[in-house]
Amino acid sequence: MIISHRHKFIFIKTKKTGGSSIEYALSAVCGDEDVITPASSDEEPIREGRGAQNYMLPFGKRGLINPIRAFFTDTPERYAGFYNHMPARNVRPLVGERLWREYYTFAFERNPWDRQVSLYYWRYRDPETRPPFRDFILNPRFSRKARNWSIYSINDEVAVDHIARYEALDEE
Repeated sequence: MIISHRHKFIFIKTKKTGGSSIEYALSAVCGDEDVITPASSDEEPIREGRGAQNYMLPFGKRGLINPIRAFFTDTPERYAGFYNHMPARNVRPLVGERLWREYYTFAFERNPWDRQVSLYYWRYRDPETRPPFRDFILNPRFSRKARNWSIYSINDEVAVDHIARYEALDEE
C-alpha cells in the first residue's frame, strides 16, 4: 500500500494482481513524506527506489490492544501502522475523510481464474509438494484467500476511485 502526498494518490494493494510490481514501480516516484508499506522479507531487498517508510502510526493512533498483538506476531506493522494488503475500510479512517476524498484512490483486480492459478503456484512453489490443482481449487480455504472485494470495498460498496484491470496493465 502506498499513500503518496507528493502525487496525491492512495494505492490499495490487492492480492495476486501484480501488486508488488506495481508497488515497486510507484515507490520509485515517492517522496520523503510518502507512506510505503513493507514488502515481505524476501521481496523487500529487491525493491528498487524507496523501501518501506513512514508506515508506523503514532502510538496514540494504534489503539489499546494493538501493541500487545504486535508483540506476539511476526507482522507487527499490522498492529502498529499501515501494512501490506490493508483494506480500504482500515485505511480511510487513518488518513481521514478529507484526504480520502482529495486523493486519487485505486486498486488492481485480476480475472478470478488467473488469480487462483497465481495463488496456487505462489502457495506451492515446490512442485514436489504441490497438490493436484483440482484439490486446491475445491478447497474453500484458498478460494476465500484470493478474493479482493473486501480490500477495496467498504460496507459492500466500491470505496476507491478506480479499479484497474491487471489484464490491461499497460493501458491502466
